[in-house]
Amino acid sequence: MSAMRSERSRTADHAIALLLAAAVAIAHKIVAGTDPRGAFLLSSVAVALSAWRGGVSPGAVAALASLLIARVLWHVDATLTLLFAAESAAITWLAATASATLDRRADDIAAADVRIRDLLAVQRGLRTIDIECDRLERAATDRAVVVLDVHGRILDWRAGAARLFGWDARDMAAENAVRLWAGGDSADLAHLLAASTAGTASRFSRRHRRADGSEFDADVEIQAVPDTAPQAFTMIVSDRTREQEWQAFAESSNGLQRALREEADLAQVQLATLQHMTDPSLNSLPTSQAVTALLDRLRSALHADGVALIRSGGVRRRIISAPEGLKPEGPVERRSAETRTAQPGRILIVHNDADRVSTASAAVWPETVTSLIAVPIVSGSHIDGTIEVVGIRARRATEWEIALVEVVAARITGRLHDEPFVSADVA
Repeated sequence: MSAMRSERSRTADHAIALLLAAAVAIAHKIVAGTDPRGAFLLSSVAVALSAWRGGVSPGAVAALASLLIARVLWHVDATLTLLFAAESAAITWLAATASATLDRRADDIAAADVRIRDLLAVQRGLRTIDIECDRLERAATDRAVVVLDVHGRILDWRAGAARLFGWDARDMAAENAVRLWAGGDSADLAHLLAASTAGTASRFSRRHRRADGSEFDADVEIQAVPDTAPQAFTMIVSDRTREQEWQAFAESSNGLQRALREEADLAQVQLATLQHMTDPSLNSLPTSQAVTALLDRLRSALHADGVALIRSGGVRRRIISAPEGLKPEGPVERRSAETRTAQPGRILIVHNDADRVSTASAAVWPETVTSLIAVPIVSGSHIDGTIEVVGIRARRATEWEIALVEVVAARITGRLHDEPFVSADVA
């Protein structure tokens, strides 16, 4: 189709050249009649117009037509004919060249106009970017906006970016944005820019590096700027340092709250246990029953495997045990008891050592017992006995457990002082 239109245009140019040559000849015939002297005066005008409009080929057609008409109508001689031919060739070349030059200039002007419109569109886009960047930077001081080209080079380094990273605009002019990343990869950036060009914003998290060498975590969003030529991108960098500090603070606060809650729960349990041990209703029971109840409550509170009271004095030692749990097989013979390394009147604690339990205890416990808390019952300067709390599982006694045994020992001491009792002897 384009070739057909071009052929038609050339045919039309040739036809117009012939018409101009004929029109000039007719006009000369009417004005000058048969005088051959002015035969070629107006023909040069026809040649110039034809070459200007269509180029060399229509100019040559107009020149040849003018020569033919002049030879037929006025019988011009050969010399004049040659002079006109030379003149027509020069005119054709000059007119065609001038026309082509002007056409190129017109095309250049049209292209410049298109470029100006593109630049104006870019200017409008950059103005939009500038407004949006200002708005974002005012909204958050820990956020920076950087404008990139299609190759990832920095086009605009704003005040927010200088504040966040520490480099000024002169340092970052035309630098690749990968310089901001800790261990960055330009191929990775090119992939992200290509994805953003497709219309989808690229969002990711990455370590960034400041001018002083320090690193920080940041969320990044890369998005193409619409209606810009050449293509530009905004890279929004959001520093997560404050967020991470807040998360750490929140976790620390939650941990502290949990610890306080656990301590409060523990204190509540301990208070309830202490109230249970100091229950005034036990005062109405006979001493033997009250002591038995206290020992059983102590075993339950400490989750012990066995609790017993070993009375001192007399020929034989006497034992009263908690109703549940392990019970000693009997008291240690006096001779063996006197060889114990523990000092009388002192609290004795054994952790996970069955041999030491058998050596230090005032009672004969099963061989599986590995832990012992022994608290003496002292009345004035006299030792009435010992409360022993034993366990077969590996464990360590806490200060609270020892204090609770001391509370029970003090209460039993008071009952024995007010109302002595004699338990059944254990052989």
